Amino acid sequence: MKQIRSFAIAAIMLAALGVLLTPSAMDAGYSWLQNSISETGGQGVANAWLGRSTLFLSGTGVLLVTALKWRVWSTTAKFSMALFGTMWCLSAFFSTKSWVSAAPFDVAESIIHSALASAMAIVVLGALALGLRKTNVTKTDGALAFLLASAATFLPLASLLYPDLAGLFQRLMFLYTYFWFIREARMA
Repeated sequence: MKQIRSFAIAAIMLAALGVLLTPSAMDAGYSWLQNSISETGGQGVANAWLGRSTLFLSGTGVLLVTALKWRVWSTTAKFSMALFGTMWCLSAFFSTKSWVSAAPFDVAESIIHSALASAMAIVVLGALALGLRKTNVTKTDGALAFLLASAATFLPLASLLYPDLAGLFQRLMFLYTYFWFIREARMA
């Protein structure tokens, strides 16, 4: 149990470093304020392995935390979070198109990546809405879960309203998600 906790926290911390540092390894034209984290792992992008590793580590961390919380979380939460983590890992293997508009890309692969990313938001909302509403949830746990659901809902919407800040909003969402899962791991 202690080893799983350590691996989960390490995977999430490495993913957080990837979110923060990978933009500096991107070619000119990439903006951490505007461009997505997925685009750091995009098709035909130099150093894309960094972005893809970030996505894979994120999903791995979620899966390990889910394993830690297996006896505590409801069946809905376990299933939803396992699906969330699996889709996050898979998003590393199906890359989005590059931020460079003229760069060639595989349309099907980019669509699969987008579908996985969109489904992840729905799945995490389901886990929070259904799986964490037990009576033994503390006010703090409930508030933090509500913030996670809010971040997964409203930050992507903010990206649509303010596309020049879409990368920033996504990074805030990822970093809060990491905080939430690290907290869950530490409490396991």
